[in-house]
Amino acid sequence: MSGIRTIFAAGALAALVLPVPGAQAWTLKTLYSFCSQSSCGDGNEPSTGLLQDQAGDLYGTTEVGGAENDGVVFELANKGGKLEYKVLHQFCFDCGDGTNPSGALIADVNGDLYGTTAQSGPTGCGMVFELIPNAERTKWKEKIIYAASCAPFGNNILTGLTYQGAATGAPYDGASPLYGTTAMGGTGNGTVFEIAPEGNKWRETDLYAFCPGGKSSCTDGNEPGQLIVDASGNLYGNTAFGGSAGAGVAYELIPGAKGANWTENILYNFCSAANCNDGGFPLGALVLDGAGNLYGTATQTSQEGGTVYKLSQQGGTWKETVLCTFFQKHCGNGYFPQAGVILDGAGNLYGTNSTGGKGISGTVFELSGTRVKTLYNFCVKQNCADGGEPIAPLIMDASGNFYGTTIEGGKGNSGTIFELSP
Repeated sequence: MSGIRTIFAAGALAALVLPVPGAQAWTLKTLYSFCSQSSCGDGNEPSTGLLQDQAGDLYGTTEVGGAENDGVVFELANKGGKLEYKVLHQFCFDCGDGTNPSGALIADVNGDLYGTTAQSGPTGCGMVFELIPNAERTKWKEKIIYAASCAPFGNNILTGLTYQGAATGAPYDGASPLYGTTAMGGTGNGTVFEIAPEGNKWRETDLYAFCPGGKSSCTDGNEPGQLIVDASGNLYGNTAFGGSAGAGVAYELIPGAKGANWTENILYNFCSAANCNDGGFPLGALVLDGAGNLYGTATQTSQEGGTVYKLSQQGGTWKETVLCTFFQKHCGNGYFPQAGVILDGAGNLYGTNSTGGKGISGTVFELSGTRVKTLYNFCVKQNCADGGEPIAPLIMDASGNFYGTTIEGGKGNSGTIFELSP
């Protein structure tokens, strides 16, 4: 098609080498405030990470808002130095095209967008969609490529999709499998699935159902989150619950011959340490470095406000190292990290805390080794015009600027898109 555009999602990638931002003071610019249109027709509460193309245009979703209050897909484009916000698709329960998009978007080599909805669709249990633009990219058409089965396998798709090669920054090739998770279904505790194009249709394959023994024995995890894929095609993820202590696990799924009979390997059971000092209930995606180490966040410890951790292999087993613990009672750096972290070229980690900080509405932080530094405190401007409660992962551009969203604050008090520059 004409109008092909390369799009990448830097903040969602594992092992992608990102620039090293400068050490000077950081400046936040609010690029857009949601609910600026009548009846929030532009969307409300952007809870997922952003996607950025080579022109610097940003794409994302809101979970609610829009003409039907069922969420939207949006674009924030740079038009000659002026930002232009546009709703690309309005979700509609009565239309059967899904509601409440709650996972980040990906893009293919033609510039088509792919995403998920948590609810509704043809089966009522969530779906995967493709948005296809015309040659001028002025109009977009939705195509439903997979509807969650409700039963017996998977429903309620709360995360976005991923694919092998995403770690390189390359767009989706349009032919390889896509991987995702459902929060429910299978045995009732969540599933991992694969969809792949076959001619004009898509084939869905059930890869793994959590907690095969039922709720009382979810030692393999319960309610999986966002996946990542390594160069060998192995999948990695967290579950928010389950495991030996009921506080979630980090796991690996390994394919068998010809991609069949996937096997789960538990890498770590959270809350294994005394008083849960190793963290528990991880919600954000993992990130993989070039040495094969995994990094992530956990939302809680027994008395504190979450952790940043590292998982590394030692003698054939995986060991967790807590790099940082956030403190609720001394919340200058914020606490309760709901998103994962991203890596720069020097191995520094960057992420968001959804609450705490000077404005008590969240922070952006940098972790260098075990030293944590707050880059920005939200809700420090009058009427919280700079936004509050960032729960989505950051992305970073080639110049070292960060982009993200908040679900509160802004002129409409319904969330913002922001740029944070060194």
